[in-house]
Amino acid sequence: MSKGTRSWQRWVVVVLVLAFYAGFRLRSFPQPAVHLSRAVPVSRSSQPDQKVVAPAAEARGAGSGVTLAVCTRLRNEARYLPEWIEFHLLAGVEFFYIYDDSSTDGSVEVLEPYVRAGVARVWTVTDHSHDAEHGQFGHRDECTQHNVMNATWIAMIDADEFLFPTVGYNVTRHLLTQCNPDLSFLMVRWHMYGSNGVARRPDGSLVTDLYRMHSRVDSKICPEDVMGCFDIEPPLSTKLIVNTRCVRRMGTHYVTELRRDGGGDTCFNIYHPRGSKVTRLKKDRPIAEEQQSTCVAPLHLNHYAVKSREDYLQKFQRGRISRGEKDVKVQQRLRLASVARPPAVHTRLTHARFRNSQAGLAVVNKTTGQVSLKPLPAAAVSMFLGDDAGSAKPPTLSHVEQQLLDICVNEFRKRDFSELLDESAIKFVPRLRERLKLLTSSEEGNPSPYTLEPERPRAPRTVAPACFDGAGKTAVSAAPPSKPSANSPIVFIHIPKCAGTNLNLQLAAIAKRVKHKYCEVRTTDAHKVLPTGLKKSAGGCGIVSGEFDVSILNGIRKGIGSDKARPQPITFLRDPIARTASQFEHHLSRERYHDDGAQTRTETLLTLVSPQRCHQLERRQTERCGELTNPLKCRANGWCGIFQNQQVEILAGAMSFKSTKAEVLRRSGDQLLCTAQQNLASFPFFGIAEHYRSSMCLFFHTFSMGAIFDECCASSVTDGGGSQECAILDIRTAENSAKDSNRKSSGRGGYISQYTESLDLLAAMYDGNRLDCELYASSMLTFTRRIRDMEVRRGLAAGHFSPDPDASTSPAAGSLCERALAQYRRAKESDEGS
Repeated sequence: MSKGTRSWQRWVVVVLVLAFYAGFRLRSFPQPAVHLSRAVPVSRSSQPDQKVVAPAAEARGAGSGVTLAVCTRLRNEARYLPEWIEFHLLAGVEFFYIYDDSSTDGSVEVLEPYVRAGVARVWTVTDHSHDAEHGQFGHRDECTQHNVMNATWIAMIDADEFLFPTVGYNVTRHLLTQCNPDLSFLMVRWHMYGSNGVARRPDGSLVTDLYRMHSRVDSKICPEDVMGCFDIEPPLSTKLIVNTRCVRRMGTHYVTELRRDGGGDTCFNIYHPRGSKVTRLKKDRPIAEEQQSTCVAPLHLNHYAVKSREDYLQKFQRGRISRGEKDVKVQQRLRLASVARPPAVHTRLTHARFRNSQAGLAVVNKTTGQVSLKPLPAAAVSMFLGDDAGSAKPPTLSHVEQQLLDICVNEFRKRDFSELLDESAIKFVPRLRERLKLLTSSEEGNPSPYTLEPERPRAPRTVAPACFDGAGKTAVSAAPPSKPSANSPIVFIHIPKCAGTNLNLQLAAIAKRVKHKYCEVRTTDAHKVLPTGLKKSAGGCGIVSGEFDVSILNGIRKGIGSDKARPQPITFLRDPIARTASQFEHHLSRERYHDDGAQTRTETLLTLVSPQRCHQLERRQTERCGELTNPLKCRANGWCGIFQNQQVEILAGAMSFKSTKAEVLRRSGDQLLCTAQQNLASFPFFGIAEHYRSSMCLFFHTFSMGAIFDECCASSVTDGGGSQECAILDIRTAENSAKDSNRKSSGRGGYISQYTESLDLLAAMYDGNRLDCELYASSMLTFTRRIRDMEVRRGLAAGHFSPDPDASTSPAAGSLCERALAQYRRAKESDEGS
């Protein structure tokens, strides 16, 4: 062979290798397919639909870049797309890069108005050969490489994830004001929301309104500086907001390659190691902690991975992008096994079922390479949704059907954790409903697949069914209190920082006076040893006291060993703003926080009491629960729950119920409040800490302690003290109170005024105690009525006891809650206006 021939052959080999490599690269990074705007019919309006234009889009000029865009890949999300897009438009997102993955439910049609409005661009995914890499060669890299709107930041989130700032409403403004422009990328932790016990999706509901509980993460298992913990259930992970000038390639949860050209040389990274699921914050760099605290942590990412069981089942069956190749391998293994091992005679599978099992778990589209799981039969669907709960005989499923059902149930359980009530996203709901109603009516003759009802749908399987009327509105019935009985024990439900320490001393003296046994039960002991332990500690007790919630009452009834002697619950309430400040002072005195001055105290309490701020520190705070004498206080809503709506939590019984019951009870704040109101209305007695002496007189009256009433209450009673001597009510202690604090006497209102002088903190304390404030206001009305009734029955003049019925139309007027509510409204109007 001549030398020229060999040279020619070498060149042919080089050309073929280059062609193969070029073809591989083209398959790996396909160019965006047909733009949706080219497919919009000419008969449609050629003008953008102004009702769906982003607020930021109205201000920018044509052709200019945007600050924040969202990039996502989706399949069959038509039902929820309008809410997802409108939510992010309200949250300041300016543009959407959307890759449609062969949707068949009208998702493309839902997106048309947004394309015409100039806030979205849509491409069709045609290459599924790299789905198993889960983003390594996917749409996220394409969004940065083909950044047609020249976006500065791109949020790489899915269509079931909602991004927003915890303070304020606008993510774009947050990025511009709180984030360094040279920061390469943000790793935003998600909150995994569960099903809230919803089996079938209610018509007219919003995702951000219906699902309000997410998983709890323990900082001992997943340290705060670790961005993702994938070995826990549900896994804790992050999603990326990338600086397009700095990032070249990425996976789903982490960045794999940074840019060093085009301005990328000035970028910096605050995480390590890059390209790993186990990514940590670079704590050795001060700028890393500063940016994590001010830029990253205040952003919320709500991941509604489950929604209702019905939704999850549909999501599961349309295929798992990241597991498509594995599902195919399972299919192939099943086929090989079927050839090697034919069914034995003793197996339950018939030959027909065996032949069905050869079809495997997945179906592969030979044209596109798209993998979809086989549909479950109706019997399996009914089993998953719980429709067959009354059926005595389980349905017969084939091997493959049973395996698919098992996978579905297993993955659902890994994600369905409804533990912490977090309603931070519902601040968008009122405006979101308005925009979606406008959107629905904007397309005449083309009904939207997303329809709305004027009222929120009724909660299924509620603990307190009378809380909701037929229209789904809260309608609390004023149930008459139970009649006091001399044979039934009085059970004091001690809400912390509501005058309980003094009351316990006085109850002991009262029990001695009326010849009853007084028993103070440790809360943790009561819940661990019920009911047998209470037979020892509470058996024969006339008055029982403990820091437990209403869920303990049945256990106490069993513990005292009498079906007829039902416990008679009593409690004291306190102005929630004052209670929260007092609770914080208590922890300061226990040195759980450093007291470095008024500003530090204000900032610390602001973080603890604000629902918007506390959840970002949730993992760190859970460690503190183990320091408490009664860790059950954290059971309702974590460490921050001690400072937020604690009175409602205790009176609703949300601290100690079984998880399934608590999940139903805590599915919304309204449900919690309603249940607490109903429980409290059935108490034969409750008092108000701000009207302590009047409350105690009502206690003596209610339980027919006439002699003590005559001694302590016959003369006119004011809650600042009284001229009548009363040895029992003079028993007091400073233990567990802030009475010995140096700030107690500083300024008008004592130490509490130092917290209420901060308007930001005052608004945050209302935000974190809205339910408690509503409970306090409604309870003040009931309390005043009972006081007036007592005056009539005792033949005393109106106004003999406080509160004065002529002081105002609302007994709660002038309370700290009223002041906090006014400031909260001003702050909210300011945030919405900006």
